[in-house]
Amino acid sequence: MKALLIIDMQIGLFGKYSPRFDALNVIDRINKLSDIISLNNGKVIFIQHNGPQGDVFETNTDG
Repeated sequence: MKALLIIDMQIGLFGKYSPRFDALNVIDRINKLSDIISLNNGKVIFIQHNGPQGDVFETNTDG
């Protein structure tokens, strides 16, 4: 079985105070890869950073 592990790609890491090189193309490539894996019965696993209340990475928020 094939799997794709996606780590720390949540919105909070792509804010105006933390610009990323080629962000839109990186996101596009990740989305294409995850589609390919899913269509071939693979697993896509997401790991995200969580922070305390009030933090940009607060649990159950878009960050």
